[in-house]
Amino acid sequence: MELQDLKSAVDEFPNSQTLLAAWEGWRGRDPVPYRRAVRPEDLRGAMNSVSVLELPGDGTIVVRLLASLLQEKISENVELQDMFLLTDECDEETPKKRYQKVVSGPCAMWAENELHLKSGLRFSLYTFALPVKSDTGDSDFVYRLTELVSPEPGFEIKLGDIAKTPLSKNALFFDLNGPEYLEVSGRPDA
Repeated sequence: MELQDLKSAVDEFPNSQTLLAAWEGWRGRDPVPYRRAVRPEDLRGAMNSVSVLELPGDGTIVVRLLASLLQEKISENVELQDMFLLTDECDEETPKKRYQKVVSGPCAMWAENELHLKSGLRFSLYTFALPVKSDTGDSDFVYRLTELVSPEPGFEIKLGDIAKTPLSKNALFFDLNGPEYLEVSGRPDA
């Protein structure tokens, strides 16, 4: 799928639209933006929904920044931990392959998922991920925006409350090298 399909997928999600617009500005004429071009202020109100994941090439995915939206719900600090150590039951290989596809494609990923708690409550999760290259070439990064829809307002999750995060069966990938990306739509000041 290509850019127009991606824009349709995020059409109902303003924060995802903001991340996509910022990412397009950051990349300028490059196929994928470099970290030096990232301007967090471009994310405006979506910043609280963005996590930064690092893929250092050793098979781990490190949470460099956890979205404050999630940090408020999960009352423990998970930054700088391998994200697959955060829950008891999680299929590690498929998510790793998906995030690797985001950075190597390069492509965007859109997924609908649920977070299952031991109490039986479920949160709907919508995830939008885009690649960002390291300035030094030693790691790749994924800027991942999460929309969390709570079954109860004000509900707080503790890591020990998470039963599992089943893998989304409907992750969609969008080619970022498609023909529509040949036309550059950078920031006015770029």
